[in-house]
Amino acid sequence: MKRQTVLALVAVASAAIIACIGCAPKGGKSKIGDTSPAIKGARSAPVSKSGGNEVVARIGRGGAKLELANGARIEIPPGSIRGTTEVIFKNAPRTTAFKDADVRGDDPIGPIVLLSPAIDAPEGASIVVSIPFSAIPEGYSEKGLYLAHEEKSQLQRQFAEDTIVTTWDYTKARIISGRAVAELPALSGMRLQFLLSREE
Repeated sequence: MKRQTVLALVAVASAAIIACIGCAPKGGKSKIGDTSPAIKGARSAPVSKSGGNEVVARIGRGGAKLELANGARIEIPPGSIRGTTEVIFKNAPRTTAFKDADVRGDDPIGPIVLLSPAIDAPEGASIVVSIPFSAIPEGYSEKGLYLAHEEKSQLQRQFAEDTIVTTWDYTKARIISGRAVAELPALSGMRLQFLLSREE
């Protein structure tokens, strides 16, 4: 289940460099990686790596599990990347997109993170994003648990080249073994934030 928020964030290029490192080239996201004969087939084994505020890993077709010190985790399924590509998973700058969360009834939970570059899971598989989260606060229910993921807006062409326009899409999440978990077919290389929504 997926919904869209009406939020839009306009940022100057200096902020966009952080928010959109590794965004997909024109034409949309695709499987990434250097497929030159010299490294084709490299990194076929899964990669598992953890770090503090940032994890940098060379990942190949075997996929990866990356985790930050705050417990934020991303699992990239095998087949998402051709060849070998450097992937960065890190804590990201806070966004003003949720400054009126109390008005909308959406409450950000956990850290805001970023994975770059953009990645597509192979058909039938999903990229799994999760954070430690076990107790639903009073006034909420698991039905209102979502992962908000930042996407480049279709309105981009209406603004100057040095301005980046983004929107936030919401994907339904659930609680599994003390973690908030969301599964997505692709990530845009921009920011991610779990939310609780006061839904009826």
